[in-house]
Amino acid sequence: MLNPFKKNPGDALAIIAGCKGLPEVEAARIADARLSELAGAVVKVETAIAETEAKRAGLAVPSVPQVETERAELGARVALGEATASDLEDFDRKTAEARAEAEEAGRRHRATVADLDRTLAALRRRLEGAQAEADSLRQQSATVRGAAIRAVAGRLGEQYVKTLEVVAPLAAALRFLSALSSRADGIEFAVHSQRTSWPMFGLDGMAEKISELNDAARSPTGEDAEGEAEIERLHEALAALGIRC
Repeated sequence: MLNPFKKNPGDALAIIAGCKGLPEVEAARIADARLSELAGAVVKVETAIAETEAKRAGLAVPSVPQVETERAELGARVALGEATASDLEDFDRKTAEARAEAEEAGRRHRATVADLDRTLAALRRRLEGAQAEADSLRQQSATVRGAAIRAVAGRLGEQYVKTLEVVAPLAAALRFLSALSSRADGIEFAVHSQRTSWPMFGLDGMAEKISELNDAARSPTGEDAEGEAEIERLHEALAALGIRC
């Protein structure tokens, strides 16, 4: 099977490459680039969330210092009448520094946890926003991509029609000469139907134009003035070569 891209690599591919600046193509490029950017952002935020969650889970909860246990025991003895309130006050004065350090450690822990929770909340909002934008863009991208494809096809279609405008008269002349050849010595070399059917495409009036070119590719007849004039021109061209029919 003939590979048109291998046979004539400069045509279709060159036309496609020349569509780079079309608005529809640019819109598709921007949408694709933004989707790639969002995909990277989602991965980055998800990684940050996982790292922050691991950090929060790894925080060591401050243990209750021995001094607090001892104070609780002393309080119980006071309640039972085995010690006095004065004993409890003396204990508090002697252990104030240790208890203050324990309270500070607890405060720092709670502050760190709260800070990490706020960070996680912000990261999750960022993630939700990126995912929502990506979902919306993916829904729109099919339409954007389709418009870009049709814009490229339109450029190819323009060249297709221009090519057929050249080919159709050649096909008509060949069919006419085939008929003359058949009348001359019985050999007709037109092996296909007199009706040409170029592939049709429904792009911006292209189908109508191709239909007209299908008609133009038929052998000219004397049924109308235009056909008679074409036949006369062909006969004159042959006569100039010394071939009279």
